[in-house]
Amino acid sequence: MKKILFVLCFIFPCLAFAQVTTIANDYKTIFIGDNGVGDYAKNLILLHECNASAFNYAVGTITALRGKNGAYNRINVAKISSSSSNFSTSAALATEDDFGSWKLKTCTYNGKTYLALEVPYRAAFHNAGYQFTGWVQSTGEAMASVNFSVNNVPVNTSVLSNIQDFEANMTEHHFVNSFAVMGKVGIGTFNPTEKLSVNGKIRAHEIKVEMANWPDYVFEQDYKILK
Repeated sequence: MKKILFVLCFIFPCLAFAQVTTIANDYKTIFIGDNGVGDYAKNLILLHECNASAFNYAVGTITALRGKNGAYNRINVAKISSSSSNFSTSAALATEDDFGSWKLKTCTYNGKTYLALEVPYRAAFHNAGYQFTGWVQSTGEAMASVNFSVNNVPVNTSVLSNIQDFEANMTEHHFVNSFAVMGKVGIGTFNPTEKLSVNGKIRAHEIKVEMANWPDYVFEQDYKILK
């Protein structure tokens, strides 16, 4: 039986048959399914068709889950804002993952161009699958998982090709009094090695360096915030 299922994974390019619950208009909850194979598979999630004259979009959150007793656990979130019309595409992505990074991609699937997400690879796949909640509309596939590699062997090459990086072209603003990051920050790098790692130039009016007198007490539980 396992051999038969493995062969089917190569015959059918997308085995993650989505279960859709429409809440209102195009606002939906979609259970995308898993990658259809299991471990050692690399896959894309097709968001919507792009580079077409039609108005397509995906605005919402994809959650991915793996977990059970005695197994490696993964709990990941991808927040996507994207739209495409008149042969132009805009997109921004914010993700949370304990290994690797979700990435925006474009690809050709069954002759159509899609905006897609590349799922961070880990040998242990998301056994509970992927769930999308938000607004989505596509003239082609929408929220469908398709594999491009299994056990480091390319698959679905007859229907999936031209996988390329898509550079995010939207801007995010934070209008807050303060913004604290209790970890490392990387600009232009996925792997910051210091509290702030910048792969590029820095422009500033002034840089102040202090060896002491850092007000770490503001993070104490009994510290009273000034109003």
